[in-house]
Amino acid sequence: MKRNCGHSGRFLLACVFLFSGCADLPKPHVDATPTPYASPLPTALPAYAYDEETLRALQEELRDDRAINPDVCGLLVFQSGLIHAPIVQGSDNEEYLYRDWKTGASSTRGSITLDYRNGLHFQDANSILYGHYVYHRASSDRTLVFTPLEQLLTAENYPNNQYLALIDENEVQYYQIKLVYACRLINVEGGQVAPQQLPFNELSYSEEAFAAYIQAAHAVQYYDTGVEPVYGKRLLTMQTCVEFQPDVREIVLCQELETVTFP
Repeated sequence: MKRNCGHSGRFLLACVFLFSGCADLPKPHVDATPTPYASPLPTALPAYAYDEETLRALQEELRDDRAINPDVCGLLVFQSGLIHAPIVQGSDNEEYLYRDWKTGASSTRGSITLDYRNGLHFQDANSILYGHYVYHRASSDRTLVFTPLEQLLTAENYPNNQYLALIDENEVQYYQIKLVYACRLINVEGGQVAPQQLPFNELSYSEEAFAAYIQAAHAVQYYDTGVEPVYGKRLLTMQTCVEFQPDVREIVLCQELETVTFP
């Protein structure tokens, strides 16, 4: 596979031999014991990355899921295992809101959904994922859909869960969580909308709008992650509910670290 990142350095070794005559030069001593070849040490993977065997397994998993439902457009995989699930995309954001991606049956927990406005292969400036939070009384093991994102509400759980990946049939996009914040929605006729200062569900931002958005998000963040979003790199935004706060959404804002294209 090839990596779409950086350029490796090149080293040039110049060997210069100086001769001052050749008639009576002594023959060099040759050691009969050959020097063993030392193979280079393997390059360590970054903390967020998967080895090739794991990536092949994830590709196969995605193919199997797509065979069940062609609306599956990728996998969401946390390095920690916090969430490992398929992502579907419907004709609108309601299609899988209360529908199981695998069986097609009605389900109160629904499926993890990519915003219908996003293009395939997660190439937009901001890919937006929606998933239900399931209350404690209905999910004692806290594993359903986006319920595990509840762990990111506290700073102590951030370090072990900061890295995640989007897998599609062409590439893997690695991300790091940059902000976790509370977005209080505004009630309007027919539903709820994000406040103007926290436009988490926009597909792209101007540099000025992005700066204003990040400043507003910092004002309502649950804690400081120590890493700052920067303009111009691809974003991934995850939204879910917060227990007993019906007008508040937990927003997890991630930014791309690296993209690796499959061979």
